[in-house]
Amino acid sequence: MVDSTGVSPTDKIKELDEDRPINPDDYTVEQLFLMVKVDRFKYLDDKIGDNLNKLSDRQTKAAKLQDLIAAINAKTVNGKVTVEKGSDLEKMLNEAKAEGIAISKTDGEFDSAERERVIENVRMKVSEYTTKTEMDFQTVNRATNERHQTIQMAHSSLKTLSDLKKTMARNAGGR
Repeated sequence: MVDSTGVSPTDKIKELDEDRPINPDDYTVEQLFLMVKVDRFKYLDDKIGDNLNKLSDRQTKAAKLQDLIAAINAKTVNGKVTVEKGSDLEKMLNEAKAEGIAISKTDGEFDSAERERVIENVRMKVSEYTTKTEMDFQTVNRATNERHQTIQMAHSSLKTLSDLKKTMARNAGGR
């Protein structure tokens, strides 16, 4: 279908991606409505995607920290842990320190109290990640629900517009 200017409605909507000023008079009500809905879908899809990426990254970090706790527990002898330079455990401790976890040292011997402090600090960070993950998951759920509602509203509104056009055409033809 081509309008009086010789441009199809799909081509007109594609013009939105060209960052040109839009003259609403060049579009039908349906096209303007669809443009608004497409923009809203893009926003919601971006929001969902960003939050899912953050959620995934955070879950990966939390899993690494859980692995660190397991590694510390595996190396514990009589309540003490000895971390050798260049060991996997030292690398894991350095990564945890880079994540902002308070760790006094990354190699050498950790007495029982130091070991417990490190484990507690790691657990607090895991808990922080878990809380943020739950918040992001709720945001994703809300955005997904909003996207679904937007689809339903668009369908309903377009049907109403179509019905109005048909009624107007019948009334105009009946005169």
